[in-house]
Formats: sequence, C-alpha cells, structure tokens
Amino acid sequence: MCKEPCKEPTQEIYSRPYVQRHGIRGSGSLESALDSLVGPGELEIPKSCGSPLPIDPLLALWVRQRMNGVGSKA
Repeated sequence: MCKEPCKEPTQEIYSRPYVQRHGIRGSGSLESALDSLVGPGELEIPKSCGSPLPIDPLLALWVRQRMNGVGSKA
C-alpha cells in the first residue's frame, strides 16, 4: 500500500476513485497504514502536497525499488 501514493501523488488520497483505482480495501485501511508509518517517523505528509513522502532512507529505497520492479515477484 506504500507504493500507490508514491506512484500517483494526490491531495485526495482518501477519495473513493483513488482508493478503488489502486485496489485499496477502504479509506480506513489506507489511513491506518499511513498512520503506522507517520507515527514512528517513516513518512511525512506535507500540507503543501498532501501526498506521503518517505523520510526514512531505507523505506525510500524500498519504495523506489518496488516502483522500478526490483525485488518484486513475477
């Protein structure tokens, strides 16, 4: 669930079309997942763009690799 906001940044991350387009079960699932990463400082959600940004360098690397297809199962 972490890749979707990085692939398609949006200020309407909890909107029904966005959630459905990415196959997210619901906005509650998304909010819970984001909260679990924002709380310990893995992500931040700047008010200027509204889209999550990885703060932790390892998480940022993991997201970049997944976005480029590295390490994904075929």
